[in-house]
Amino acid sequence: MSNIMEDKKSSISNIIDALTKIENNHLNSNRNNAIYSMLKEIGLYTKALYVSIYELVDSSAFELTHQWRLFNNTESPNHDLILPTDWVPCIFNILYQGESIILDDIESIKDSMPTEYNFFGNNNITAVIVFPIIFRKRLMGFVRIDNPNIKDCGDFIDIIPVIGHHMGSIRENNKSEKNKIFRWFSYKVSMGFSLHFKN
Repeated sequence: MSNIMEDKKSSISNIIDALTKIENNHLNSNRNNAIYSMLKEIGLYTKALYVSIYELVDSSAFELTHQWRLFNNTESPNHDLILPTDWVPCIFNILYQGESIILDDIESIKDSMPTEYNFFGNNNITAVIVFPIIFRKRLMGFVRIDNPNIKDCGDFIDIIPVIGHHMGSIRENNKSEKNKIFRWFSYKVSMGFSLHFKN
């Protein structure tokens, strides 16, 4: 029993460490590797088949940007590269309010969320955790964990808000860095500087 508890503590620590690496890595390749590591740790801790990140493109759609799949698992759910918000209208509204969705049995939403029920059923999802990525109360995307063992996810569920808000802050900072580079480039061009590239 004590070994199981230690393993769980280690997994939570690995998730937090991965978040720190995402924040500290400014190169896209390193950051993407850190994001994959975090999704893997989340997947292993929750015993999920699939973990993904969708970023909000606009008010009508999300885009799949990162994913982890349980190795050699042919039963993993399918994921759409673009997910229109009207495919999951109730969940979109819940995420927009900054709340998470934790369902240990999709059958429980058959009547209350029929659109989502059909969507999950068509994608072989029987249980799911979905939590928002947020920056200053603004929805930026979400993390979706497909077919997790929810009864063993207590400690992880407790830190979901921390992960979601931290990822939102990282994403916003990343956007700010790109905007600074764009402004610098625009300034150089406006001042008549030429750019030389080596072959």
